[in-house]
Amino acid sequence: MPYDSVSRDGFEFAYGRFYALPGRVEREEPDALRNMLLPKLTPAASKKLRENSWFVRGQLQHYGVSYDEDEITGNGTNFLKKVLKAGKIDQVPDEIKTLRDQLSAEWYDQLTLAEMAGQYPKQLIGKYFLNSLGEPDPTKTTDVLTVPLPKGSTYRAGLVIDSINEVSGLHYERRGDFLYIGWDPVAIGPAAESHIERAWRQKEKEKADRENQRMERHSEYLRKAESAGHMATWSPVGSYIIDCSAIEDGWSASDFDTTNMTLDLHAAKEHGVFMASFNFGVVTGAMILSNSQPTLDRFCARVERGETTNDTDDSEHDSEAEEEPPRKKAKNKKSYSRTLFLRWKGRDTSEGEILPTAQSGTIKFEDPKFATAYERARVARW
Repeated sequence: MPYDSVSRDGFEFAYGRFYALPGRVEREEPDALRNMLLPKLTPAASKKLRENSWFVRGQLQHYGVSYDEDEITGNGTNFLKKVLKAGKIDQVPDEIKTLRDQLSAEWYDQLTLAEMAGQYPKQLIGKYFLNSLGEPDPTKTTDVLTVPLPKGSTYRAGLVIDSINEVSGLHYERRGDFLYIGWDPVAIGPAAESHIERAWRQKEKEKADRENQRMERHSEYLRKAESAGHMATWSPVGSYIIDCSAIEDGWSASDFDTTNMTLDLHAAKEHGVFMASFNFGVVTGAMILSNSQPTLDRFCARVERGETTNDTDDSEHDSEAEEEPPRKKAKNKKSYSRTLFLRWKGRDTSEGEILPTAQSGTIKFEDPKFATAYERARVARW
């Protein structure tokens, strides 16, 4: 979402609301109109008229009342009172009800099952298990329907279950974050098992494919590193592929993209200091790193005081893991410590909250070519 509204024949439907056009006027119930207008205008009626000059014409349109434009004078309330007293606004014509049903069906067809479960549980059950009169219809959906639920939401899952329980003869079974809904209770269990098995196999395949692609990129880097030999000046600068079971296991991959976690490290203009941007799915942000803890502390203090712009050093070759390693003459060769101390700040991607406190950690490289490293940094649920 958001999705386009659906409109036709002077009416529009969007997000569960049915409007008369122009003015996008929603229908008021007959008793509500009588209370607002008879015997005289109430403050509630005056408010409606101020907010939307199409209010009167919209109500007439909703109730299928035909009129000549010259019958409406001023704000139209006198004519609306007249048709109310005449009983012409007691019920919505069948053709307008049918149009509403058609437009609503077209609009809800734009939504996925997950979106309907999360936002419109009653409409979800109506779409798949009820007829046009709102009665149970076992012929509408004959197979077991698999519905993904909002992740970790007991409340919204409960709304879907409540809607199921209102339909006589309809059954369900919940497995994790999925509901399996159908008319035959015997068929639900096997359908759930089959879906879980297929989902597991697909997930394993995607995981294997992703790992193969990652290993190909990393192997290519190592091949280039090997060919560079002693002529290379090895630096931690580059792009890194991140594996972190604490993140991958602690957060659902359906909520966050934890399949392509990356860290891009650059040299700062300050000697011995590096800057990095990272995307760990659940959190994105920036790091300041140094092979010296005192240097890191001093630099971060200057950043906090606004005494540095944190610019990266363009003169430092930006060597990415999939690019060719940097090459320099041996006499100019410099070495870097395999341990980098770091501080990072980030943004929670689920709610967009900026995490207020900087976190500390370390990165330790396994080899002098800076091809693989272990990082220790706190990324916890907040």
